[in-house]
Amino acid sequence: MTLLRHLAAAIVAGAVIWAASVQLSAFRDFQMAQIAVYVVAIAGLSILIGLSGQISLGHGAFMAVGAYTTALLMTHLNWPWWAVFLASPAVAAVSARGALRRATMMLPRPIPSRNTNKISVKA
Repeated sequence: MTLLRHLAAAIVAGAVIWAASVQLSAFRDFQMAQIAVYVVAIAGLSILIGLSGQISLGHGAFMAVGAYTTALLMTHLNWPWWAVFLASPAVAAVSARGALRRATMMLPRPIPSRNTNKISVKA
């Protein structure tokens, strides 16, 4: 029941924001888009830090990779917004995958020793 109420509230809020963006100037529309980007980033950080208690600088780094990709594709290559909307998260995900692969290579790995009761760590 709570999920349905939240979904209904989100749909109503989205309709109100859409109706407001249609009647506002381009600058105000840009400001609303910036606020939406910050809300998404803050919501992700609140889930990461608030619920799990982890501190992550990578979250902001991959958001920056997606923003940089968006800026390059829209200004230099003149891609349409819907293609950029699909490509930017993909580029950020690929860079996150590469960073994760490099980070796991540097972690120590447990190696079973000859005595089965002990595990040594290789750095």
